[in-house]
Amino acid sequence: MNNSHQIANWLVLANMAAAGGNHAEAHTYYTKILEADTTHFAAWLGKGESAGRLSTLQEFRLQETIASFRTAIALVPQEEEATLRLKAATVVAASIDYFAACRQHISP
Repeated sequence: MNNSHQIANWLVLANMAAAGGNHAEAHTYYTKILEADTTHFAAWLGKGESAGRLSTLQEFRLQETIASFRTAIALVPQEEEATLRLKAATVVAASIDYFAACRQHISP
């Protein structure tokens, strides 16, 4: 079934969920978008960011985040690439810093 007509709605819902801190719901909507259109760079970016924010000490999702960001960068129009790279780098740095702080807090 072709659900591509729903992409715009799913993107709004994904972005609203992410803005509200509901990264699990955002991840679900970004994935739905990608199921309908694997070339949607904004969905790859959102999926990567929400995966990173879903990281825990038991499941650090940095590899998923980086893979999603690489795909987004490969698909983004050239005039938007620098902005996307900066956002991706910021999210990755924040994820690494957060994980390091958590590990330090529980380490003896």
